Amino acid sequence: MARRSTTLFVCGALLLAAAPAAAGPTASVADIKAAYLLKFGPFIEWKQDAPAPSFPICVVGENEVSKELDREAAGQKVNDAPVEIRHLSSGQAAAGCRILYFAQQAADNNFPSVLTVTDTGETPRGVISFVIEHNHVRFDVNVQAASKAGLAISAKLLGLAHAVEGAP
Repeated sequence: MARRSTTLFVCGALLLAAAPAAAGPTASVADIKAAYLLKFGPFIEWKQDAPAPSFPICVVGENEVSKELDREAAGQKVNDAPVEIRHLSSGQAAAGCRILYFAQQAADNNFPSVLTVTDTGETPRGVISFVIEHNHVRFDVNVQAASKAGLAISAKLLGLAHAVEGAP
């Protein structure tokens, strides 16, 4: 029952995060993207899963989303593991990262067991790519890229996606 309540809460949080990007000073695009990055974790299954003392979200580059993520991550947990934000240089290895957000450049989808996330217009795109549609922050999911990385995306998350690419 607790797992179902948690899932419903996270689904609600994701829906709230999709609120209009122009909703006011408390809901900037950066706020919403950072919230998504913090909420994606429970909806992903890492096939090479091993217990870890933290849930590392790694960021390559810096923008308003990366700054907001630093602020919002304090005290957050994913599957009972505290969220840890790591800032990487573009050439630095992503070993140990669960989510890898590209703040300023295109993603290289060759990261096994890592959920890559990119911003609008990035090519090649990550497993998840943010898009803006009608002043709403949404996301697209590339199922083939997820499978190649050894990830399984929850049907609940796929149902919330703007578009799902590479679905069988």
